[in-house]
Amino acid sequence: MKKTLFVILAILSISAYTFGNEREKPSSGDMKTTTVAGKVVDKASGESLAGVTIKISSCNKVVYTDLEGNFKINDVTPGTYDLEAAFISYKQNNKKVKADLGSDNTVRLELENL
Repeated sequence: MKKTLFVILAILSISAYTFGNEREKPSSGDMKTTTVAGKVVDKASGESLAGVTIKISSCNKVVYTDLEGNFKINDVTPGTYDLEAAFISYKQNNKKVKADLGSDNTVRLELENL
């Protein structure tokens, strides 16, 4: 009987601790963030580049371009950022990007061969 009572109390204590410490996460509608999207192409040929590293270092956001050279960085706080595009055998491209709420934050980046 003592073991059963102990197990029940332990489960209730853990449950109360777990549910009591859960913080309510703000819904995406409450957050004041935006999205920065774009496309990366080869400067000479205009061909899309897949697998390019796109980084906003000041807010620790890193993504990679898809097979069509497109990228999308979500949950960016509005402001001006340095966007870095890096790919093997290409010169790194840095571009200032202004991320505004309710605006089209689309960027075209052209990378040049080394």
